[in-house]
Amino acid sequence: MNIRITYPSGRIDVFDTGAYATSAPFDSKNMLTDFEIGLGDIEEEGLWLVANYYAAKPEFRKGAAGIPVARRSRGWRFLLSTAEEAKELCDVTVDGEMVIARVAGDVCNMREFESAALMRIGASNDGVLERIRKLHAFMVIETGEENPAIPGVTKAAVEYALAAMEKQPEKGDARVVSEDWGDMDEADW
Repeated sequence: MNIRITYPSGRIDVFDTGAYATSAPFDSKNMLTDFEIGLGDIEEEGLWLVANYYAAKPEFRKGAAGIPVARRSRGWRFLLSTAEEAKELCDVTVDGEMVIARVAGDVCNMREFESAALMRIGASNDGVLERIRKLHAFMVIETGEENPAIPGVTKAAVEYALAAMEKQPEKGDARVVSEDWGDMDEADW
């Protein structure tokens, strides 16, 4: 797993868990590694990665009826970003997927948001602010509330997204498409 944290200063921290797990799982050590990343309260607690493991021990086979069971054991806890650093981070990605983003100064849980958005408005290539606006519009209808809570996104971030998208021109009015292709004429296609 690859975890990337970016900061406004231009600093980028990259963590690669690939070196943590052995490539030969049946060497009587580690058969499976379980990684946890806590995305809640990172500005108070920091951003932590917990690595658990499932040991393949020969004693698990002794007296086992059928297939021996490797149980999860607590491994190590790694501090990826302190609480102070987390107050300044721009975003966090896991394997290229944004899981935390700062919107209007607030930390938003993009995993929670994208799950709710995917269920309600589907997948799209729209930007985060446009997707917040679309999910808000859907949830107004779904809940009947004027300002429904948007999963993973703070009220201030929703207000910012709505205000920012209101100022944007409609896509049809946003630009004029030029068909000037230079020296190429259609006969040469």
